[in-house]
Amino acid sequence: MTSICEDIAYKLSAYLDNELGEAEKNRVEAHLENCPSCRGSFRELKKSSDLVSARLSVQPSVDFDKAWQHIEPEIRRRPAIRRYLRAFIVKPGFWIPASAAATVGAAALFFALCLPVYKSQRPVSLSHVESVSSKSGSVMVLHTAKTSQPIIWIMEKSPKEKRP
Repeated sequence: MTSICEDIAYKLSAYLDNELGEAEKNRVEAHLENCPSCRGSFRELKKSSDLVSARLSVQPSVDFDKAWQHIEPEIRRRPAIRRYLRAFIVKPGFWIPASAAATVGAAALFFALCLPVYKSQRPVSLSHVESVSSKSGSVMVLHTAKTSQPIIWIMEKSPKEKRP
């Protein structure tokens, strides 16, 4: 197989499908007349193409035009979802009240869920300690938040601590 045969072999499919320009088409035809090897390749390609075309030319068992004639009136009779939604959504008068209603609903939900939590929280009362120190000792008083009763500790200084 020569380089010309290789070039023609790449173009045989395009020649078979009438995709070549006039100059290329004449060049391929002239080569096929003179080259038995390329002519045999072209015949094999043509047989394969004819077999595939014969298989693809099978007629469908359903008449699609007739089926469409039954389907189309049903489609036109029922309103499409898009047309139904477009009637509400595209109108500018729909968005203003809808957004206002959504805002009011969100605010009401926020206040209904969050305010009871804030109302139930009371300030936390803490316990505190007061202390007084003197030369003889110290006194500490604990005021508890729960009982409001003071607890008093009297601590005397030890003899070692009393020395100046």
